[in-house]
Amino acid sequence: MNFGDCLQAAVAAGELDPERAKLARADWEDLAKRYEARGMSAADARQQAADDLVERMKYATAKRRHVTVRQLMTMQRNQARYTRAASEDPDLILKDVEAAHSEAKAIFKQATGGMQELLADHSEDITGRVRPHDPSRPGLCGAVRCGRAAAAASLDDRRLCVT
Repeated sequence: MNFGDCLQAAVAAGELDPERAKLARADWEDLAKRYEARGMSAADARQQAADDLVERMKYATAKRRHVTVRQLMTMQRNQARYTRAASEDPDLILKDVEAAHSEAKAIFKQATGGMQELLADHSEDITGRVRPHDPSRPGLCGAVRCGRAAAAASLDDRRLCVT
């Protein structure tokens, strides 16, 4: 049984959505064509494509499962926290929403704060050339890295506060 037949059997058994099966079949055929173009025989290319696609599916399924389990754990933790807070601190939800809002505003301010200076540093001069970069200051890539690091740190801090 080849991979295409396996997909059809899974759809017939109700284990796989027909749309997902169609996408998987298209991916399988595309991978097989790429492997054939690299010099593999047709049978070897189809087998390798099927093996690679199954591994991708396993990884994607495990990743989705992990994300779903984490979301459920967070929902349970929040439900217990807010249920307990109803008697202890009725304004807890409002405080959490306000904290999240102020955190979002701070991230936005931080991200846009140096934008004018960054654009001025990387703009074109009168002849159309980009101004030379000052190595003592972070460039465009450095700003992206800093923004990502700040956002990640902020999210880590928020996760610690919620727990």
